[in-house]
Amino acid sequence: MEETYHYTLDGIDTVAALLAAYTSKYPVVFFYGGLGAGKTTLIKEICLKLGVSEDTSSPTFAIVNEYEGQQGPVYHLDLYRFNSIDEVLEAGIDEYLFSGHMCLVEWPQLVEEMMAGENVLKVHLFVEEEGRKISIES
Repeated sequence: MEETYHYTLDGIDTVAALLAAYTSKYPVVFFYGGLGAGKTTLIKEICLKLGVSEDTSSPTFAIVNEYEGQQGPVYHLDLYRFNSIDEVLEAGIDEYLFSGHMCLVEWPQLVEEMMAGENVLKVHLFVEEEGRKISIES
């Protein structure tokens, strides 16, 4: 499956609702996009749709932020600072990814191979002149 949507920040609520609906089938969601593409902003909106009531923030330095959603834990991971799969494994990131709970992962490139064959949704974000574009693939 591959779908593409165009949106502005005013319409991010609709895109977040769409992605939140996919999470019942895809407990792990990978977010791709350059710096400033809107990964964290979109994930904040998805968390709201998943029933997270606490403030959400980028886990760049914490690496993992854990929130309580309506269906259980929601993990927001940022793997930007990792340089190798060994570092990822030493940090215990695999325990989150294989926990069965919702994992929203920014900068997932290092864990792609480890997650091959798993039920993962891939979300690519792009900045355009008129707004944003999102491509969703499973």
